[in-house]
Amino acid sequence: MTRERFHELGQFFGGYFHQDWGLDASDWQSVIRRFVEDASPDEIRMVATQLGMLLSMSVDDERLHAALLELGCDWTPRDEMSDREWLYAIHNILRSAVATNRSG
Repeated sequence: MTRERFHELGQFFGGYFHQDWGLDASDWQSVIRRFVEDASPDEIRMVATQLGMLLSMSVDDERLHAALLELGCDWTPRDEMSDREWLYAIHNILRSAVATNRSG
C-alpha cells in the first residue's frame, strides 16, 4: 500500500538510504544534500510533497517505521531522534531546497 501510494518516496529512500548508503556519505544530512544536488526541482518537490503526505497520516510510531521499511529505507536515526522527527527534518530541508530553487 505505502509503496504504490508514495512511489517517489520509495525511489528516494530505496535509492539514497539503501543498504550501503554509508559507503556514499558520512551522515544522513550528506545523503539529503546529494539528493538535492542530483535531483531536478520537480523531483525534490514531489518527494517533499509525498513526505508531507506521509507525515500527515495519523499513524503510530511503529506503523511509521514499518512504512519506512516498506519504502526501501535501510536506516533510521533511532539513537539520534525518532523516525518522525527525522522525517520532519528531511521534509524541512527539502521544502527549503524547493523554496530556494523558486527564488532563484
